[in-house]
Amino acid sequence: MASEAHEHDAKAQPRPTRERGKQLERVNAFSDGVFTIAATLLVLSIELPTGPADELGGKLADLLDPTFSYFLSFAVIGRFWLRHHELFGRLRFSDQRFAALNLVFLAFIAILPAPTELLGRYPDRTEPVVIYAANLIVLTLLLRMITKDAVDRGLTDGAPLTSKVGRDVGLWVVGVFAVSIPVAFVVPRAAVYIWIVAAFAPMVSRRLNRGGGDASGSDGVEPAG
Repeated sequence: MASEAHEHDAKAQPRPTRERGKQLERVNAFSDGVFTIAATLLVLSIELPTGPADELGGKLADLLDPTFSYFLSFAVIGRFWLRHHELFGRLRFSDQRFAALNLVFLAFIAILPAPTELLGRYPDRTEPVVIYAANLIVLTLLLRMITKDAVDRGLTDGAPLTSKVGRDVGLWVVGVFAVSIPVAFVVPRAAVYIWIVAAFAPMVSRRLNRGGGDASGSDGVEPAG
């Protein structure tokens, strides 16, 4: 009797509500909106020069750092959008837990224009470099977290989203940005150059593992985070 009562109570407990169809589309649309606005706001970090025309040449040189930080952040947002888009392409369901984790991730996407502007204005200062690197580390880990959570809880179509090489590349990116933080306390610009190395990590890993046949994983999908 006791086991039957326990079984009945377990069945009576409400299960987490899973959303699909229009509800899932709303989560996806909101996410795309955040990515779009964040990418658009990046251009505001580039302040066009004003003043006499004969001073324009010198002032244009001052735009090099803001322009570099703009393209860097646009590439970062683009990369995260591609991985996020890939995840949503595999989703069959969403629920409140997934939506909440997704909101946390999107919050760090939305704030990216702020450290971008700081980096463009003060490229030789330690603080903007550390803040930017920390933001990228958090974003990478959060995307890996929500991807793993969705796969583990059966919210996706069941196909693997990351290969072993993909996971290694994700860890490599986190490692590079983590190493750049102490470097920023010595030579801030050198830390920024280290980030460029991270951009080539996926390409290098694919080339090194091409002979072993594991360069793209079992499904040819690149890393999620």
